[in-house]
Amino acid sequence: MSSSNSFIILLTGGSGFVGSSIALEALRRGYSVRLALRKRSQFDDWLEKYPEWKEKLSYVLVEDFVKKGAFDEAVKGVDFVCHTATPFDFAPKDAKRDVIDPAIDGIKSILASAKGSLSIKSFIYTSTINTYYDVTNPPNEVLTEKDWASFTYEESCKLSNDKGMLIYSASKTLAEKAAWYFMKTEKPSFTLTTLAPAYVLGYNPQPNLTWKNAKQASTWGWTAQLLDHTEGPPSDAPAVYVNSHDVAVAHVSALTSPQAANKRYLLVGGPLSYPKIVEIARKVNPEQASRWSVPEEPKQQREPKFDASAAERDLGFKYIGAKQTVKSFVEQILALPGAMGAGLALGGPASLLIAYLWWTSVICAIAECQLELVTFWPTDIGTARNAGRYVDEALGFATGWNFYP
Repeated sequence: MSSSNSFIILLTGGSGFVGSSIALEALRRGYSVRLALRKRSQFDDWLEKYPEWKEKLSYVLVEDFVKKGAFDEAVKGVDFVCHTATPFDFAPKDAKRDVIDPAIDGIKSILASAKGSLSIKSFIYTSTINTYYDVTNPPNEVLTEKDWASFTYEESCKLSNDKGMLIYSASKTLAEKAAWYFMKTEKPSFTLTTLAPAYVLGYNPQPNLTWKNAKQASTWGWTAQLLDHTEGPPSDAPAVYVNSHDVAVAHVSALTSPQAANKRYLLVGGPLSYPKIVEIARKVNPEQASRWSVPEEPKQQREPKFDASAAERDLGFKYIGAKQTVKSFVEQILALPGAMGAGLALGGPASLLIAYLWWTSVICAIAECQLELVTFWPTDIGTARNAGRYVDEALGFATGWNFYP
């Protein structure tokens, strides 16, 4: 096989957390990366943040991933495909229409296009550990690549929109099964490898990452919410993690690994509950510890057990530990412009200025809404935090101050 310098990877989901991690790992190894994007502005974001890779980066617009033939042009001349994009709506109006069907149709669409391109050698699909078990009732036995969640299409389409994690899990399970069925019935010339990450955490290389969009729905965003005392992650998310760098390494290594051909892999670094995330964050950043309270253990969240050693063995890496994973996440998020703790980090006259601006905005809000101070002032902790966040976001930064300890 020739040098990776001559290989082209088609990557979907390249504007997301996992996709951008994979793209950068591939670029560092000498691959050229063709990003399948919905908007040109997403590619501009890439070039703005990573100008050093402009010679190795290209893009193709695919506005509707589920449309038949949507990827016919995108796959021309590429050697590998990494499909990470998937519908990610945890409060869909219609589970079937908004999440499940698009996930299934999307994988069918890109596989069909890939089959028509004889240059493609392997197809890597980003699955999830939620395809291995029932997230509402993790089994006691150790899960391996042989296990599957028991979702059926009919039952999944009937899930109500308050079952966001179940809907997502069902969509990924059914999409992966559709991929394996395609391989069995269509017999394309390329191989298929599916990689199922746990709760992905660590450094986030997304090109347009800001404090505002950092808290959007994703495992990285959920953890930001957890530390910021906002909505936080769903209680039925798995209490196991994997570092984003390990996910990227596994994907790129699987492209050319003979051992990985036509196999499923779990990607799990180890156990990591929400309270443990905050506990580690407090230890590695003691100056912030006083404002990060350890949450109660969610009743639904039980640690599933996995044997994810096959990925290490076949793809040649060692899982990064939980402490380093949380540390890199916290260091990055505190450095984001407008991130939580900005007021504390400034100190001195800058803090006084922020305090002045904060209280000025409160007074303005009261006057504008014609509210009396006694009715505006929050009388419970939850309302106080919401009021503080409202003003923080209006100013464009988060003070991180806790007036109700």
